[in-house]
Amino acid sequence: VCTTFNPSGIHDSVATGDYFGAAIVTQWDSRQHSSEYPTDAFGELEFAGAGRRHSHFLRLSCDTPPQIIYTLMTAHWRLPLPNLVVSVVGGEGHEKIKPWVRDILRKGLIRAAQNTETWILTGGLREGVSRCVGEAVKDHGAVASAGSQKKVIAIGVAPWGLVYNRKQLVNAQGSFPARYYVQNTTHDTNCLDNSCQAFLLVDDGSVGQRGGEAAFQANLEDYISHQRTGIWGKKVLRLDMSLKKLTPWLVLAGSGPAADFISDLVDDQSAVMLSRTSAPADEEAVSADFCERVREKVCKHFPDEAEPEKLVNSVSDCRSVFLESRDDVTAAIVQLEAGPKRVSSKASEYKEELKLAVAWNRVDIAKAELFNGDILWKYGELKDSMTDALINDKPQFVRLFCENGLNILEYLTHERLESLYRSLSDSLLVYNLLKRILSERQSLAGSLPSVDGAAPDVSRLLQDLLGDVCEPFYYSALELDPRTGTRKSLKACPSPWEALFIWAVLQNRSEMAIYFWEMSGESVLSALGACKILRELSKLENETESKLAMKKLAQRFENLANDVFGECYQSSESRTFTLLIRKSPVWGGATCLQMATAADARLFFSHDGVQHSYLTCWE
Repeated sequence: VCTTFNPSGIHDSVATGDYFGAAIVTQWDSRQHSSEYPTDAFGELEFAGAGRRHSHFLRLSCDTPPQIIYTLMTAHWRLPLPNLVVSVVGGEGHEKIKPWVRDILRKGLIRAAQNTETWILTGGLREGVSRCVGEAVKDHGAVASAGSQKKVIAIGVAPWGLVYNRKQLVNAQGSFPARYYVQNTTHDTNCLDNSCQAFLLVDDGSVGQRGGEAAFQANLEDYISHQRTGIWGKKVLRLDMSLKKLTPWLVLAGSGPAADFISDLVDDQSAVMLSRTSAPADEEAVSADFCERVREKVCKHFPDEAEPEKLVNSVSDCRSVFLESRDDVTAAIVQLEAGPKRVSSKASEYKEELKLAVAWNRVDIAKAELFNGDILWKYGELKDSMTDALINDKPQFVRLFCENGLNILEYLTHERLESLYRSLSDSLLVYNLLKRILSERQSLAGSLPSVDGAAPDVSRLLQDLLGDVCEPFYYSALELDPRTGTRKSLKACPSPWEALFIWAVLQNRSEMAIYFWEMSGESVLSALGACKILRELSKLENETESKLAMKKLAQRFENLANDVFGECYQSSESRTFTLLIRKSPVWGGATCLQMATAADARLFFSHDGVQHSYLTCWE
């Protein structure tokens, strides 16, 4: 047996011959003693007896350029582009995983990942931490909504020479699929983990050992480092690679020997850390003392490092220690990704941290860290995050931004409103309705002038849903010709709250719609309008759950209209009559009575004030 743990007879003569005279090669090197050939293991993987879902897989060389693999995964395997990449490293082999670490991986990590498109890179085998992560991803997939747009994708990066029954994957023509039989056991094995949606099987020529995949994974992480975060664990070599690429890492203190060593390093900082009320000069002394301690340990454990000072700075900025049952893992990762603590009041320095908080829907972190009065936020620094919160249905962030410096009148131009409509998910009913209207409009392009943008299509859709209760939306604001839809000029949106309200209602987003309804000025009419729109949409919806949700939200808005009208009636009976018959410029000249009739709002009509007003109209 040679140093690759293979029988020596399988090697070519270049690897076994004595081409070095008296010198005997005792240290095997992948680049010198192995040859590359076109891959003979790729395609789709079917786990026998584990359902119909197939996983993508590829056997690749350890020095394959990461951009090729990233393109393969996103363009050909069609994995969703990640907003967050988390690598889980450590606990390989049959090392026993502590229960609290399992709990963090099952709950904390998935909670941090489930609010955004996330790739979780694991070891890909049914062992140690990788198995825990796989079980967590599987549990998340079982309880997640079938229509959920946010996916947690587990990607296994495993050493080819360690995979059990890897010969089942070999087919030079590709396997579509390859049937993979695994042992049904509760014990850790080197079988591939069927919780992963894709496998990158890294081959450096060795068998039965690890190491070849570490450099490749570090290069892949570096390639997508603009959306990175790291959960590291066991190997100092792995940490060394991540530090050299300035990848932040988070250590689970107490989870293993290497993690304990790293936490001890940071404990040196805690040992000399003064209280938060210390003077700035004292804090500078603490920082200098910590850097000196880090410098000593770097020189001890990384003696070959050419630029130790750079590594010292990297350690100081990129490390964070998670203490069992003391911290929130999501908050720890947000702060880790955002970088070291700052004392500046300039909002521009906190934009990255804000983006992460929005991506993970952690409004509590944003309130505590970013909107506590210490940072001066301006409109220009919030508009991108506002758009992100709107598109990804984060109503609490929308409310937070509007309360902390974002002017909705300045934000919502017609151009941005059209952009919001163009961002609709293709799984929504409203998306397909607008797509059909667009096709009809484009079919007339040969005989009639057409206009780019979503406004004409949205106007047509609202006209179809509301009927002749009101005049077409957006035509006067955009100066569109109702006959041709041609645009003469572009103006700011005159009623931003109502426009966003309709946008949310069309998507059946209850919490977002309720907030915009609260902010709009036409409370009764807007609620009745939403009731009408939702009841018409429910007639067109084929998906049972969505249909019921639309009907439920429609009834909620009818109840709101009834409650608000009741308050008005108790305040002034005479003015409520005016409220019912007043034509609204926001809703195309419609009145509350007209909209209630169109929406079949029977509860609303049963109100004594409405009945009395009806009698007054007929007198």
